[in-house]
Amino acid sequence: MPELPEVEITARLLDRALSGALVESALAPGINALKTFEPPLSELQGERVTGVRRRGKQLIVDFSGGLVLLIHLMSAGRLQLYDKRAGPRDRTSRLLVGFSEEGVERELRLREFGSRQAAWVKVLRAGELDDEDSLSGLGP
Repeated sequence: MPELPEVEITARLLDRALSGALVESALAPGINALKTFEPPLSELQGERVTGVRRRGKQLIVDFSGGLVLLIHLMSAGRLQLYDKRAGPRDRTSRLLVGFSEEGVERELRLREFGSRQAAWVKVLRAGELDDEDSLSGLGP
């Protein structure tokens, strides 16, 4: 599991890079990583990132439409921003969120390495975040 300083650095760097970015696409090729079905992942399309933060070792990506991505990297997960889209042979990607503005394409990828697939993502409405079991015991 990435340690807390790594998660904090990831949150700060992604916040700086993605704030205001418009979501063009959202896919979950590693379907076992997506732990929610309502709201659907496709609702992120057309929304803007309003910020990236963390709570404990979980990353939270906030969107303009009141949606939130809650991400736990577990032991082998990595959340990284790339300048080009993943190819069809990429077998490590669990979540792909594409951004496109003014001809510049970027993609946020949750990738996981190793045989144990444990990283997960939840799409929640902002009000549901307070009721989330994985966050309830973490404090403010």
